Amino acid sequence: MSGVAGCGEQTATHPNAAISCQLPLPPTVAPLEGEVAELEGTAARLAHEFEALVVSYEGHAAQAGRATLHSSTALFQGTIFLEEQLREAMASANGVLEGMTGIVVAVKGLEKLLHETRKVAQDVSLVEGALNVAEAARVTNRDI
Repeated sequence: MSGVAGCGEQTATHPNAAISCQLPLPPTVAPLEGEVAELEGTAARLAHEFEALVVSYEGHAAQAGRATLHSSTALFQGTIFLEEQLREAMASANGVLEGMTGIVVAVKGLEKLLHETRKVAQDVSLVEGALNVAEAARVTNRDI
């Protein structure tokens, strides 16, 4: 097998790897200095463009990081606000529930008062009836 070695020489390798020999390069394989310089310039430009891409990527990554932090902060603040609103709504609901419980107690008290008022009205009717009977008996006794 044969291959191109560094320093402008060609190395031929015998199938037995222990045997190798140095051969002079033919004129057609001589390094092409102009093409090498052009390739080096292209490689330098590509390296510069790659560096610019890396810097741009780092800038965009930093912007994305700041935007993510800003969004996360806003989301966290929104969550805190909603939690406060929920607590206030629950406190209001508890107040309404306590008010409704108070209304139920008041209605039961009014029902009891109405029941007692009916009893008193019946008692008053009985007393009035007894007074009327007594008055009628007194009038009858006077006439006799």
